[in-house]
Amino acid sequence: ADSLYMQGDYTQASRYYKKSLAELANQNNAAGLISALNGAANSAYFQGNYDEALDYYQRSLVLERSQRDQLGVANAFRGIGNVHRSRGDYAAALESYFNALQISEVLKTNTGLILASIGLTRSLQNDNAAALDYYGKALERFKLDGNQIDSSRVLSLIGNSHYILGNLDLAIDSYQKG
Repeated sequence: ADSLYMQGDYTQASRYYKKSLAELANQNNAAGLISALNGAANSAYFQGNYDEALDYYQRSLVLERSQRDQLGVANAFRGIGNVHRSRGDYAAALESYFNALQISEVLKTNTGLILASIGLTRSLQNDNAAALDYYGKALERFKLDGNQIDSSRVLSLIGNSHYILGNLDLAIDSYQKG
């Protein structure tokens, strides 16, 4: 299922994740169940099946908490936030992202991705000044981590926000740096 997911065949991946979930339902294999839930959630999300994705992410969150896996909890919150953002429920998305951020800052991992997600959500709320603040924090984190790919992505988002705000020189500068 994972290889199908990585190839972008979300429909087939979903079938295999669901089959795994059925097989794991009566086993004492929390790690396997969490992996299958997350795979099913991600596949459903990328197919636009947001209700299904949210259900899987929420089930994963419960299991991650029961296993005391804080990174897993943060990732589940981020997935839940992505679903809410895609549905246009920006307040719920931000709540989930801030929950993820609180954990990720302690763990010192994935903070750049979460900060960028908060920035994107703020931009979608037409608060590009706040978006720029979060994008700037994300860019700083990506640079500290040596993550050039996500640095380039967030520079494009920074450029978009500057463009929307009418700061054309800053927008061009951000696009060129990206």
